Amino acid sequence: MFSPSSIGIAPSVIRSFLLTILNLILQFSMNAQPIDLLKMADRLSQQNQFSAAIAEYKRFLFFHPESDTSAFLIYRGIATAYRGLRDWNQSIRNFQIALSMASNDETYNEISVDIAVTYFAAGRTDDGLLELDRLLTAATLPQTLHNGLSLKFAALVTKFQWSQAKIVYESLKNTINGALYIARGREVDSLLLLGQNYSPYSETTARWLSTIIPGLGQLYVGDIKNSLNALALNTIVGYGAFQNFINRAYLESVLLFGAWIPRYYLGNRYRAELLAQQKNLDFNSSLAEQILDIHFSTSFPANKNLQR
Repeated sequence: MFSPSSIGIAPSVIRSFLLTILNLILQFSMNAQPIDLLKMADRLSQQNQFSAAIAEYKRFLFFHPESDTSAFLIYRGIATAYRGLRDWNQSIRNFQIALSMASNDETYNEISVDIAVTYFAAGRTDDGLLELDRLLTAATLPQTLHNGLSLKFAALVTKFQWSQAKIVYESLKNTINGALYIARGREVDSLLLLGQNYSPYSETTARWLSTIIPGLGQLYVGDIKNSLNALALNTIVGYGAFQNFINRAYLESVLLFGAWIPRYYLGNRYRAELLAQQKNLDFNSSLAEQILDIHFSTSFPANKNLQR
């Protein structure tokens, strides 16, 4: 077995050597220019090396706790990297730490938007909207008001809440300008009106119609092909089962009924309900995509003369 003494080196010399190396590493970290460490962390984050970036940010905080560099920038960088890793809870936690350290309204507002965006990315839309409402309640800067309303509008559109989106959009119009916006604004208004006037297919109605007559629920949502298919299959199999029963082929009749009821009859009800749900989703998703494409196709400057 290898040991220091087997090669003629005393254990105390080995320990001294290791301590010297460790000390040099520590000295390098402590003497490194803070700005260089931050640049490295930022660069790693930009290169999507989020775990390495987090390690560098935390190393900076450990070795330079009294640095003049604003601490909120570090925690914001850590939060952004965690968001890149899809670790939503850690991201929000660090954004909130950065928020508590914000030194002015502009920075506070920017981090609040970061938190809302992270909530949306995590699928916690209601929490994101709540964060935006807090921001908009206290917003005084025109750009903050515009950004907050724009993000809230987009979130409501993705939730298909057309009436609320329309209200926010009307407020948003007062914060921005630009000749191109007028034409696009009218187009968004017309699409929002489509969403408001849309009468969704009732999943319950579709299911019960197909309960009464197989295929009728599919016809209700406009799927003629599947409607005829459901009617034909249920008629043929049901008729065959009934004929076996009339001819006293009870076993065959029971087996056929046993296969028909769950697979074709009940399946027809389920598919009718699913079709109604999918039709509604397809319409709303297509509408939302069109609205957001128009909304984000051009950035409009905040109205500097806005008075809240």
